[in-house]
Amino acid sequence: MRRARRTSRRMLAATGALTASLAACNALIGLDGDYELAGPTPPDATVEGAVEAGDAVTEAPADAGRGEYDGDYKGCWDEREKITLTAHLDNPAWKVPNPRGIPGARNAASYTASPGVVHDNVTGLDWVMEDDAGAPMTFAAAEAHCVALGARLPERIELVTVQDWLRYADGGPVNALEPLSDHAPGETFFWTRSPYQPNQGQRWVANFELGFGVSQANRTDSYQAKCVRTGDAGTTATGGETSRACKFLRDERTHLEWDLVTAGPLPFAAAVLHCNDINTRFPLSTTPDRWRLPTYAEILSLVDSQAASPALVATLAQGTPKGGKYWTSSFAGGNPSEHLALEIDDGSTSTTLSDAQQGFVRCVHEFDPTFPERKK
Repeated sequence: MRRARRTSRRMLAATGALTASLAACNALIGLDGDYELAGPTPPDATVEGAVEAGDAVTEAPADAGRGEYDGDYKGCWDEREKITLTAHLDNPAWKVPNPRGIPGARNAASYTASPGVVHDNVTGLDWVMEDDAGAPMTFAAAEAHCVALGARLPERIELVTVQDWLRYADGGPVNALEPLSDHAPGETFFWTRSPYQPNQGQRWVANFELGFGVSQANRTDSYQAKCVRTGDAGTTATGGETSRACKFLRDERTHLEWDLVTAGPLPFAAAVLHCNDINTRFPLSTTPDRWRLPTYAEILSLVDSQAASPALVATLAQGTPKGGKYWTSSFAGGNPSEHLALEIDDGSTSTTLSDAQQGFVRCVHEFDPTFPERKK
């Protein structure tokens, strides 16, 4: 069984010790108003970059899962099926925020601070800031602690949105809310209320020592609590639609469109090629986003903590391998040749993949409901 503290040590060993930098905190503008995270700009995840780095590039796979359709992207939606996406604890009803500085990723993290609360301008969640967050506590004690504040423990996907995996590279705060909280800089894991499907006696915890990673822990273990209130989060949308011809799925809640066809396993450069191949076959002439590998936060929005093997929402689970790892475009600890990965069987992100290793691929882009391709 993967335990949280062991996971942290393995990941720290893999990424290496990095020097802390107080300058990173100065990139956050203001403590009593709006501010946005300003992280380092990572290298673009392009095939050209992979070649320059000396990585082997494997030819992108054939699009065997897409059938005989040979029309354009707009034609993909001539035959569409409206669907109701199954509600589950980990599925967001809002656009998924990402740390600033990620090429191609949208919805940059942005916050508004007021006494005792930080409002997330992307998700609408209100995070409780405490003068004294207290010592690590059991799951039951953490639940009671949040209830006493008129709040609750966050779901897993909610807590992931305030992890800042980019900041680990420059020694900055890996907790997006850290400049406004009283948590110690060495904070490690925080409770979520999301259960771990293979063992209902456990709960998911999120790693704030590294700024990335979720793993499971026993409810009798002791970790810190970060409490949240629902605020004005999200949308009332509950559905989406699928393209029968092209095997695409649009999520009306997150405005993410996913490829239903899983490719691979492939090394990283070939995974990038695969998403580029979809762009070539189905050009998105008016969309602000291109088909690409998902970020760490985006792929975690697919996880259903009540499912296992695969631990994905039912609509996306069809045709998904029962095990293995999905690539993300998010590199680990500032290392551009190592990327965060999603464990398909249980939905954890406690491991990474070096670019030469093999992972499965599920491409994504953000769609706008007003674009011509969206119209019936």
